[in-house]
Amino acid sequence: MRLHVDVLTLFAVLACDGPSFAGAQSYSLDGLKVPRSYSLESLYLFYVYTAEDAPGSGAGPDPYVDFFAEARGHDLEGSPSIELSMVSYAHIWEAIDPTYFCCVPEWGGDTGCTNPKQLLIHSVDTGNRSVAEALTYSVTDPAKRSSQIVQATGMYILIVSNCGFEQPLTLGGKIVVHHSYGFLPGNEVWKMTLYKGLILAYFLLGLFWVLLSVRWWQQLFNVQIYIGIVVFLGILESGLWYATFIDWNAWGQRRQPLFVTAIMSTVFKSVFSFMLVVVAALGWGVTKPFLERKLILKVQCLAFLYICFDFLRYAVLSVRSGREHNLPFLVVMACVIPVSVMNGVIFMWVFSSLSNLMVTLSERQQTEKLWLFERFWMVLVATLFVATLLILSQFIILSYGMVSSWKWWWILTDLVPQLLYVADLMAIMYLWCPSATSKEYAFCEQVDTNDQESWVANTRLDDDPNLTIEHGGKSGFEPDVIGDVGRSGGKSPSGGNSP
Repeated sequence: MRLHVDVLTLFAVLACDGPSFAGAQSYSLDGLKVPRSYSLESLYLFYVYTAEDAPGSGAGPDPYVDFFAEARGHDLEGSPSIELSMVSYAHIWEAIDPTYFCCVPEWGGDTGCTNPKQLLIHSVDTGNRSVAEALTYSVTDPAKRSSQIVQATGMYILIVSNCGFEQPLTLGGKIVVHHSYGFLPGNEVWKMTLYKGLILAYFLLGLFWVLLSVRWWQQLFNVQIYIGIVVFLGILESGLWYATFIDWNAWGQRRQPLFVTAIMSTVFKSVFSFMLVVVAALGWGVTKPFLERKLILKVQCLAFLYICFDFLRYAVLSVRSGREHNLPFLVVMACVIPVSVMNGVIFMWVFSSLSNLMVTLSERQQTEKLWLFERFWMVLVATLFVATLLILSQFIILSYGMVSSWKWWWILTDLVPQLLYVADLMAIMYLWCPSATSKEYAFCEQVDTNDQESWVANTRLDDDPNLTIEHGGKSGFEPDVIGDVGRSGGKSPSGGNSP
C-alpha cells in the first residue's frame, strides 16, 4: 500500500500565497483520472466557515457540501473502493494513517477496520468536538449525489482514494460547498467588504480633488491632472472587484470576462501609478518642460513590459490551484519573479532620479520645490519600509503554516497593501494639492541674477562708437511726427517742410 499525496504542505502554501486568488468553492471532476490501486491523491483545498463564524454571524443555515460524481466507462457496482473525502487539513495525518489507510482485514493489525476496501479514517478528539468524521462519498453510490453538513470552520482537503480497483478509471461530476452567505471561499469573503470600503474612499478622494481642481483650474499643471486619473482608476478597480465578488458569491463561479476586466484595471492602475512616480522623480513638469525622446521610450518600454508580466502573474496566480491548470511550482515562480525584479528596478530608478533632482533644485536655490520633493522622498522611504515589513511578515507566517492563519491572510495580501496605496496617494495629493500657489511648483525659466548683471555689463549702449546720446536736449520734431527727417530741407511724412 502506498500513499501518494502531492506534497500537501506546499499545496496549501500555493493555494494561499500571493494576491489570494482562490478558485470557486466548487471543484470539477470531469476528466479526473483515479489514482492507481491502494493509493490516494490530494486534489483541492476548501476554506469553510460555519454559520456562527461567518460574516453576518448566525444568518443562514450551516454550510454543506454537495458531492456529485460518477465513473465513466466502467460499471463499479459492488466495488466501493473509490471514494471522495473532505478531511480537516489541520488533522489529516491524525485522521489518515499514511502507512495503512485502506481497510484490508486480511492484512491484519488492530486498525478498527469494519468496511473492507474503503478508506480508513480515524476519530480525532480536538478537546471540544470530534473532527474525525471526514465527509466521505463513494463513487459507487447509486444515488450519484450526496449532501453533507460541515461541522467545523477550517481548511478541508479534498482527497480521492482507491482501495483496490485495478483498472484505469476516469470520473465526472463536481464538488460544491455552500456557505450561509453564498458561494465565496472563506478566504475571499471579507474582500467584498474591503472593496466596498475602497469604492467609498476613492470616491471621497476624487470628489475632493475635483472640487479643488475646479476652484484653482487656472493653476493646474500636468502632475495634478495625472493624480486625478490615478484616483479615477482606483474607483474603477474597486468597483470591478466588488462586482466580481458579488457575482461570484451569488452564482458560485467567477465569470471570466468580469474577472479579467478587474485584473486589467488593477494592472493599469499599478502601471500608471509607477510611471507617474517615475516621471515626477525625473523632474517632468518641475525642472523640465518635457522629457527627452530617449527617456520617454525607456518609460514606455518599461510600462509595456510591466503590463505584460503583471497580467501574466495575476492570471497564473488566479488559476494555479485548479486541476485543469495544475501549473508546476517553477512555472508559477517564473511568472512571479519578473514583476518583483521590475519593482526593484523601478524603485532604484526613482530613488536615483529623485536624488539627482533634489541636488539640482538645491543648486538652483528653488527652496519651495526642494521642500516638496524632500517630503516626497520621505513618503517613498516610508512606503518601502512598510512593504519590506509586510513581505517579511508573510514569509514568517508561511513558515508556521496556514492552518490557523488562513482566516486573516487576506489582511496581509489585500487589506494592508490597499491601505498603504491609499495612504501614499493621500500624501501625494497633499503635496501636490491644487491651490493659489500651485504654479510655484511647475516648470518655469529662471535666470540667475549674476547672469543678468553680466548681460547688462556686456551690452552698455555707450560702448558703441557709432552711437551718440545727448542728455537733456530738446527735440525739434513735433510730437505727432514719426520717423527720421533730415535737419535741412527734409520733408516731413505729411509732406510739409521741416522747420
